[in-house]
Amino acid sequence: MNLKTTLLLAIFSSSCHCPKVVRIENKLDNLNMSGKVIHEGKWITNFKNEVFLRCLIKIYPPNFKAFIDTTDASSSANIDRLGYNKQLLKIADSLAEKFSQRPEALWTIENSKATINVCLGYRHSLELDSLSIFYFNKYYQE
Repeated sequence: MNLKTTLLLAIFSSSCHCPKVVRIENKLDNLNMSGKVIHEGKWITNFKNEVFLRCLIKIYPPNFKAFIDTTDASSSANIDRLGYNKQLLKIADSLAEKFSQRPEALWTIENSKATINVCLGYRHSLELDSLSIFYFNKYYQE
């Protein structure tokens, strides 16, 4: 599978259109451990997708940004859903930048391995869930 196909599948799989309401439920998994499941709304989905794309741009070589900008409109769609809020875009960029400096991200850069998985893992992390809810509550305007 080539890079373009893999990237498009990763982006498609992370862009579900779920209800707008942010709701957290307590659930028990198969190991009977308490956990929280977030039901993303469009705003949170687009915020997290934008962080994901910016993570890829930070970790991949410089020409990757040009490739994304010319072949995919996901970032434009995310920015539109976030109301063209420049502060949110700076936050998304800052989160991706900070993540790209972590050991797991640095390892993928040095070894050119599993880059999409590392960014996708961050996109689906409890840490980014919490930050997304925080920024949703701070910036979202109906």
